[in-house]
Amino acid sequence: MKHIKKNTDTSDTSAKLIDRSEHRVSAESLWPHLTWRFKHSTSGKRIISIGWQFPLPDGTLSTDSQHRLLLRSFQEVFWGLINNTGYYGKPLSIGSIPRIGVGIKELFRWMVFRGYRSFFDLDSSVQQRYLSELPILLANPVEFYSTPALSMSLVEDVIEEAISDEEITATKTATAENSKSDPDDRINDDDNLPYSRVEIRINTFNYIYSQLNTLNEQGIPAIQAPPFDGLKTSKVVNQVTSFTIRRIPPLPDEVATPLLTEAIKRICHKGEDIVRLQTQFIEFRSKYDLSNFNSDELYSGLNAIIENFEFSIIPGERRPWREKIVSVKVDTPEMGPSELVATQVLRHEVMRTVAACVIVIQYMSGLRISEVCSTKAGINSITKLPSCIDIELTKSGLMEVFKLKAKLSKGVPTPVDEKWVIGARPVGSSHLPLTVIALKLLDKLLSPWRTLAHSTDMIVGFTNRRGLPRFRDSVSEVSSYQLLREIKNFIYYEVDLSKLPDRNARGEDLSMYRDTKGYCIKTHQGRKTFSAYVLETRSSHLRAVSEHFKHLTLTTTENAYFSHTSKYTSERENIIYSETVSYMVSIITGLRITGKMAEVVDKYFSEAGFKEIDDMAELERKVEKLVYMHDLRIFFSDHGKCFIRCMPLESRCHEVSGGASWHKVSPNFSNRSPGLCSGCRCFGTDSSHLPYWEARAKEMSEVLKKAKAAGRDTEYRVIKLRAEQSIKIVKSIKTSLIG
Repeated sequence: MKHIKKNTDTSDTSAKLIDRSEHRVSAESLWPHLTWRFKHSTSGKRIISIGWQFPLPDGTLSTDSQHRLLLRSFQEVFWGLINNTGYYGKPLSIGSIPRIGVGIKELFRWMVFRGYRSFFDLDSSVQQRYLSELPILLANPVEFYSTPALSMSLVEDVIEEAISDEEITATKTATAENSKSDPDDRINDDDNLPYSRVEIRINTFNYIYSQLNTLNEQGIPAIQAPPFDGLKTSKVVNQVTSFTIRRIPPLPDEVATPLLTEAIKRICHKGEDIVRLQTQFIEFRSKYDLSNFNSDELYSGLNAIIENFEFSIIPGERRPWREKIVSVKVDTPEMGPSELVATQVLRHEVMRTVAACVIVIQYMSGLRISEVCSTKAGINSITKLPSCIDIELTKSGLMEVFKLKAKLSKGVPTPVDEKWVIGARPVGSSHLPLTVIALKLLDKLLSPWRTLAHSTDMIVGFTNRRGLPRFRDSVSEVSSYQLLREIKNFIYYEVDLSKLPDRNARGEDLSMYRDTKGYCIKTHQGRKTFSAYVLETRSSHLRAVSEHFKHLTLTTTENAYFSHTSKYTSERENIIYSETVSYMVSIITGLRITGKMAEVVDKYFSEAGFKEIDDMAELERKVEKLVYMHDLRIFFSDHGKCFIRCMPLESRCHEVSGGASWHKVSPNFSNRSPGLCSGCRCFGTDSSHLPYWEARAKEMSEVLKKAKAAGRDTEYRVIKLRAEQSIKIVKSIKTSLIG
């Protein structure tokens, strides 16, 4: 693909930079430090930092000498933002640093990848290129850059952005207040996360332009005109989000199943243990004057209660579901390594139980997190269930329907009372839906803390940082940020995703869930997963889902949860199509593939004129049209990519099972294997598959070596062939990277 950019010599500018080697940026950091640290005065003096050294797509580091000017440019912009220079109006808060850092790192990486050396290169055409590539980049950054060495850094960025998402939700930062965004221009609530992620990156251009005078005074190249032709940020962001429809996907089955399994175990079996332990803790503590909390007798008594508590045995298992509580060392993405004493461990168990309840409610009813937060506490004296639940008979009189009463905030000027169906049972049955069990547990578990705070809310939050609350001001109205944080921690600690492959048989990307230990999961994915399950079961339920979600129109539900932009009704199929488009665009723009399919693909795109297109948006539209028109889905796997839709008659996995056919356009997963695929004309590999084939070559070679040492190498002919095949593919991929 042709690439046009300004040939700007920045060596002289770099030499004129003001010496800041002794400049102090905070009480904790000097300018030359690789990480700048700041105390956040509104978060218990928590340290918030921005790191300036990170890997880049070309294999260098951001701090290497060739990037000196670009690094300094971003540092000057950041420094100006938090010190009220430029036109931004007032300094951005320390709490907004994670958000700013995400955008800076993204643009820095992209500029190096595309060969741009300074802000002067970021003219209108380059800004449009960034906009057109941003959706692809956000959908799968690892594949966009096609650099295995960068993968771990990208995973860390996902975790960092997940944490900053929580910060954004928790407080309305100065970033939001000063942004050119208009809340009325935002796309619907079901796209909030994509909006936020795009907005962070678009605002980076506004930040750079706001420091125009400061940069010019120092002779540093700058953006000389308002970014994106002066459009408001909200307008620019909406262009990107509406162009790609890269909405939050439902969870893949391989992720949703273990998540819900652990959450259900918690509410059905483990939760009552936590209620009992918490009750014993509170009853013992109530005997003491909490205003004088330095009693050794009190501390030792509380620790004894916690540490001696016997946890129950889940039916079907032989041992208690957890060991007795003691002090433990933990390491979370948010807080880093730390040691928790017994009372803190109890607090974590309480909050994980709350998280499990919320997960069950969201994933099994599709409620927004704001709707879950708005439920009220209390027990109905007749039904003995939480008073936020009504039981209504169906018209036939055969079923009892459970409805949750809560507040609807989306799409209305002020919150209004609404009801959502959360389960049903035959008349006369004593069965309780899991969502109702979760609400009962929430009511019981948080009852002492509601009493302490004189609150009627079903869910309350803890404002104290350690242990369980002692005073009224340590209990507050819960925020979606707090619930999001607890849900992430529940998944991180309780759900094992470590065995997930890079992709499943349907081509869904599982690697990010595995590598972040679920920290990339968003609360809105509960809503998406619920709707995907219902609509994939029966598409005629679309209107019912729309009414259940309280959408104003059927179109809202259809576009956000059941897209018909293609002839496929499954959100999962749409994801495969989107990833196919992204991958083909990557091939056209320089990603090298190997294997028997490589020559065919390269020849087609060259002859069809795709590589002559300079406009990224036009290129993606043309590729998208090609993929949808000819149904050219690619099937992704750890060991390679299957282009069977291009050449179904060449499929080896079907050939060995009775013959390939034009009708057999999906891989035969029962026969498919790395060895079989590697000799298939439908198969291709690229740099993202190098780790798999290196590991396979090493494993097969070690087995063969042991066999030879035992004098049995003739018995391992198949292993020898696999080793040779793997080594050959590794060499082929590495050669393509060099070439």
